[in-house]
Amino acid sequence: MSRLRLPACALCLLLPALVHAGEGHGGSSTSGDVTLVYNSNVTNAEMKDDIADDYSLEGELSYTYSTPSLAGHSFHWTVSALGAKFDQFTNLDRAELKVEGAYDVQFTRGFSAPVYEFSASVKAIDSASVIRDGWQVELGAMATSELTDRVTARAGLRLTRREATDYDVFDLKRGNVFVNADWLKSSRSVFYGTYIFSRGDVVSTAVPTLKIIDAAQVIEPDDAFGGVPANRFAYRLNADVNILTFGYNRAVGAQGAIDVSVESLFADADGGNQYQRTITRIAYLRRF
Repeated sequence: MSRLRLPACALCLLLPALVHAGEGHGGSSTSGDVTLVYNSNVTNAEMKDDIADDYSLEGELSYTYSTPSLAGHSFHWTVSALGAKFDQFTNLDRAELKVEGAYDVQFTRGFSAPVYEFSASVKAIDSASVIRDGWQVELGAMATSELTDRVTARAGLRLTRREATDYDVFDLKRGNVFVNADWLKSSRSVFYGTYIFSRGDVVSTAVPTLKIIDAAQVIEPDDAFGGVPANRFAYRLNADVNILTFGYNRAVGAQGAIDVSVESLFADADGGNQYQRTITRIAYLRRF
């Protein structure tokens, strides 16, 4: 399954001291992060012989322009570029360019009055694995409320459509609903948790079995894991996915932060195919 972006985006949402500093006045900001990632199941496979793990290093740079929010609403436009380099499976290396627009509105005033955000984005994906090249479009809606002076909660939904450039196996449609909470332990540290329920298409890579062939919507040789010579094929299935993430964020200096998170995923796909994975991330984020 292609990586769900919410936990990564939450790294920015969960930096009140950095991100919210200029919200009321509008203006522009530039931020970046470098993340070391360990994925226990990069193949999204069910059987032990098909499961492979790997480390990757990701870097992302974002530029955001926001209008003033003095009238209870504001617009945000963000352009971001991401690059990922894998240790073992180098054909998973990729570059992404994303453009996103968001509209925030608060209908009532008050400490806990929710702020609603509506967003749309388009992303180009250039991967060393040819079958993973393509475009991704997302539509989202989210409500954020300050429950106390230390606890912030969010809930929302996101619809994703991914179109592969030349191959059908990564043509994906998926809908996500999520809830998130973060606890401001101090002015410089935040604990957070996110739960995501996703329904739609996922992609796994394995040696084909009769169960896989019967359940798969599309099957293609997966060049990232050896393709036909290695008898490794990517297959698309419909699945329900549960994702739970816990993390800790610590400000470093006036403009930086260290973020550590652990994401656990469980997928229940058509044909009785099930897989699990754990992703651990250690990131340094900085606002310029």
